[in-house]
Amino acid sequence: MKQGFIFDLDGTLLDTIESIAVNANRVLAEFGYPPNEIGQYRYFAGDGQEELIARAMRAAGAQTMEEFPAVLARYRELFRDGCMYHVRPFPGMRETLETLKEKDVRLAVFSNKADENVKRMIYEIFGETFFDTVLGARPDYQKKPSREGVDRILSSLGLRPEECVYVGDTSTDMKTGTGAGIFTVGVLWGFRDRAELEQYGADRIIERPEELLEIGDCV
Repeated sequence: MKQGFIFDLDGTLLDTIESIAVNANRVLAEFGYPPNEIGQYRYFAGDGQEELIARAMRAAGAQTMEEFPAVLARYRELFRDGCMYHVRPFPGMRETLETLKEKDVRLAVFSNKADENVKRMIYEIFGETFFDTVLGARPDYQKKPSREGVDRILSSLGLRPEECVYVGDTSTDMKTGTGAGIFTVGVLWGFRDRAELEQYGADRIIERPEELLEIGDCV
């Protein structure tokens, strides 16, 4: 049995697409841009707030990035209060996590979302003691796909890469897990498709959270 699981947040643990899209579109409207379709945000998200807003602005027709700093700052302001909008765990995820905990598996979260937002979302939905480590984007280490955050998590859990599973839904997640030497699982209920996960080296691709229990026992 693997001793640790490191989870991405958006599109992996939690369905956050509406919270991202609604807040971003609200900001775009304030600056005179048309909204993007909610589904587009599946491809805008995953690499941090800076990339999210830059992609959203370009898709909405921005010809220059002169307003980018102001749009980003306003998004961050709105998202502090709006980050929980329609956020919920994916079906079967809570039960799967509870089963892993019963097996004494260590659980961690690593996201490119701002650290304060990640902690609020995880703590409000799962409680403050459910996960052993919760880590979002902070200025004192590089965001994914850098392995800096993963190394911090491994150190806090007291585990080696080969003792863990990394679970995510995007190419960024697959690059992060692979770069850290961790068995990498791509999930199909999130923001991206099988082709992307295969292209970026997922060791295993699954369709339901419950399949994580099989992976933990056999790899």
